[in-house]
Amino acid sequence: GKQWATTEVMVLRGVNRLLHNFFSQLLHTIENDDTDSPWFETAWRRILDYSLNAAMQLGGKDTMELRKAGIDMLLVCCQLSCHGGIVAAITPARVGTNMEVVNGALRSVRDANSKSAENKVVSDIALRWRRRLFLDAFKTLETLRSHFESDVEDVDEDNSHFIESVQLQVLHKLSEGLAKLYDCCKDEELSPHDSSSSKQDLEGTFVGLVATVAKKSAGDAGSRFLTQAQRSCFDLLRTMTSNSSLAALKVLASLAGESFSEGDVDPIKPEAAKVVADEFANDGLSRESKVEVLCGILSAYAENQENESWNVNTSTDQRKISYDLLVPVMQGGLESSTLLETSNVEITTETRQHIDFLWEKTFFTLSRMLSPSQISALYQNPELASTLIELITAVTNNVREHQYDDCGTLLSEGASNSLAAAKQQVSSRSTSSDKEPSATKDSADGVALKGVVNVFKACLEGLSNLSPNSDLLQSVAEMALENALDLISEADGSTGKKYLGEETSLGVCEVLMSEDSLESTVIAVFRPLCLLTRVENVRLRTEVGLLLSKIDLATILEESFRRTEEAEERAREAEQRSAELEAEIDELQDENDSLQQQVAVFMASSALS
Repeated sequence: GKQWATTEVMVLRGVNRLLHNFFSQLLHTIENDDTDSPWFETAWRRILDYSLNAAMQLGGKDTMELRKAGIDMLLVCCQLSCHGGIVAAITPARVGTNMEVVNGALRSVRDANSKSAENKVVSDIALRWRRRLFLDAFKTLETLRSHFESDVEDVDEDNSHFIESVQLQVLHKLSEGLAKLYDCCKDEELSPHDSSSSKQDLEGTFVGLVATVAKKSAGDAGSRFLTQAQRSCFDLLRTMTSNSSLAALKVLASLAGESFSEGDVDPIKPEAAKVVADEFANDGLSRESKVEVLCGILSAYAENQENESWNVNTSTDQRKISYDLLVPVMQGGLESSTLLETSNVEITTETRQHIDFLWEKTFFTLSRMLSPSQISALYQNPELASTLIELITAVTNNVREHQYDDCGTLLSEGASNSLAAAKQQVSSRSTSSDKEPSATKDSADGVALKGVVNVFKACLEGLSNLSPNSDLLQSVAEMALENALDLISEADGSTGKKYLGEETSLGVCEVLMSEDSLESTVIAVFRPLCLLTRVENVRLRTEVGLLLSKIDLATILEESFRRTEEAEERAREAEQRSAELEAEIDELQDENDSLQQQVAVFMASSALS
């Protein structure tokens, strides 16, 4: 009943104070105990079992304080038995040389240079037992995690809402205690820098417990805000990630789920994705960690795409948040992969495999984002165009040289898909009675159309950076300008077609103007550029004129004539040489015939003799 629960709370709090005050002395007794199972170890395990049983109690208000007391006891046992907890427990508060506070009063102590109690407590034997006690306590936390994951609830239908609030309070108590435990263990047991496999397992188990608390402490169904317990968990995971914890970063990416590729009403997913994005923008994470975590994120994205789980009708706000979170993560991961490969430090085989896998998934991700269906979706969500352009820029700035051709092919397809989607949109608009909105750049149609054109321009610009004067670049630029001419000539009152044709042409001109070594590409599109000088749009005529003036046409023609004359001269010389060779061949043939006749006569005379 309630009275018994209150009694149990008092017992737990009493044991709590006892361990706080005398843990170092109790641990010291193990050093002098020659038995296989010291009495304090037995008592310690009984305390843990009793506390665990209290923490796993079911019910409402009557058991809330008992559950809190049990959780507090378990966490205190972990803190006291860890390396940092022992130092904190046995170090008294000093206020002067050889002075300490005892029961509120100052007392003199032994000389500071003499052997202290702390040194006795932290002997090798005590440290080994401390480790053993800590592992026992930490294992109990694992059992508590299994209890929360089992979803066992004792729900009173008449008071279910209150019981739920009790569960949240208990989990909030646990989340706050885990934060304190991490402060004690972050430099030892939960340190990400430790090479010991056991310590790494402890860190992973601890992070898993934090993730369980975060997931199980959700608010009401449909709630768009985090609970206090969830916020405490995210603050703790953020702190661990800032301390270079790869395990914490992986758990955050796992909690984010699909939030990097689609909106979600569950507040825990976008919050986790936000923490990951923030950490990727900082320098606290190692480059290897960023590459490895981005591999996992893009793998999840690829799996969602293959399962066709990405709903293109997701609301604008949710989609924009998802893209805004994915951009810094991909930027940070791709930049890290580039720095790893270009640095003088030798990278491991595992890291090399991660980088190769990262680029494989990056190309897949970008190919899906530049697919016709996703480009068409930009008309429902025009704000996403700018973030998609940032992704294109991040890929082209960091792609490896031996993958230029693959990336160039991908960008050329993206440019073609962008123009095709834009052309289809304006064509469908021109057949309806609503024509005018697409004519103005500030209208909804104009903004969406401009966004798609900017995606095309980003693909073309990336292609020019990777493969200047390539046949692929020339074909894309020529195709775009020819389509623009067709749209302008077919406009016939359709302001949307005219607008698209002019904006496409301006985009091509802007990209070609930004490069200094694209003369061959300009020459390849010389005919459509000349035709564009006769359009009505003054700005377009000016840009085309500036682009044409950028190339020294007279010099190019003179050089072409010179090369033509040289080629003709070489051809004449070749013909003359060919004639001379033919004459020599004829002479040699005649000489050969004469020799054959002489041989025949000689053989005949030899036969007669």
